[in-house]
Amino acid sequence: MRHLWIMTLAIAFGMMSGCGDSTDPGDPPLPKPEFIVAPTATNVQVSFADITWETNTPTTGEVRYGTSSNDYTLDSKREQESTLHSVRLFGLNSNTTYYYQVESKNSSGTLVSEELQFTTTRTLAEMVPFAWSLYESGQTAEAIAIFLDITSRQTSAFLSDAYNGLGWSYAAQDSMQKSIHYFDLAVSARTLFTEAHAGRGFVRLALKDYSGAIDDLTNVLSEQADFVFSHDSSIDFRDVSVALAEAYFFRQNLEQAQMFINRIAPDNGLDANDPTSWVVDDIQYNDYTTALLIWIEKLKSMI
Repeated sequence: MRHLWIMTLAIAFGMMSGCGDSTDPGDPPLPKPEFIVAPTATNVQVSFADITWETNTPTTGEVRYGTSSNDYTLDSKREQESTLHSVRLFGLNSNTTYYYQVESKNSSGTLVSEELQFTTTRTLAEMVPFAWSLYESGQTAEAIAIFLDITSRQTSAFLSDAYNGLGWSYAAQDSMQKSIHYFDLAVSARTLFTEAHAGRGFVRLALKDYSGAIDDLTNVLSEQADFVFSHDSSIDFRDVSVALAEAYFFRQNLEQAQMFINRIAPDNGLDANDPTSWVVDDIQYNDYTTALLIWIEKLKSMI
């Protein structure tokens, strides 16, 4: 009897143990993953970016990515389950578009995003020519934004170019005082900066600072007699010469004004001592000064 009693207890204990390991059929199933906040690329820099998203239930997080659409040769994972996900992608190339998919997984299922993309930022060395390309295409507001970003980094190797770009860009917007400010900085940052002197000379002329214009523009021709602005080839030594003629004219130095007109239009025929030569486009003028000014205005419209 004692043996039978021990066996009965053992069977009962085993049944109770089995009951403790079973899952209560009333427990709800784990939620399948869903996006609460869709994946997005944040803090995108030259060589890294953060991919962030949020799920309704704790999951792992993985980002698969690459430089070609639907070809994800790289991946970064976070095995710890969470509802808030942030995966940093390191070692990226500058100014490059990356395509990526996000995967969130738990025991109830796997959630995969659509393909998304982001583009890394440019290095400073890449930003300068890009800003100039915007200037060249007439997008001066966009160029100004990038040039200002470059100056905010205070990297000396690029400051003078950025200041020069701001001078020309603000001049194109007729913001002459801002233009002068940045041309001053450009000239201070680099000696014999021909393009900055040219830009400042033109702006000084527009502001009727004739002496300042003469100083700058004379420097341009003394350093580079065949000057051509590298970001707009329509601006060259001829514009500089006509600007000098105009500046000297309003400084009442007619002889020097005539000299610079002669450089651009040697057949102009004007002679201060010959009233019969005071003719421009078959119109006779009563005084040499007027004829000289008309020639300056004519050349400005021609070049």
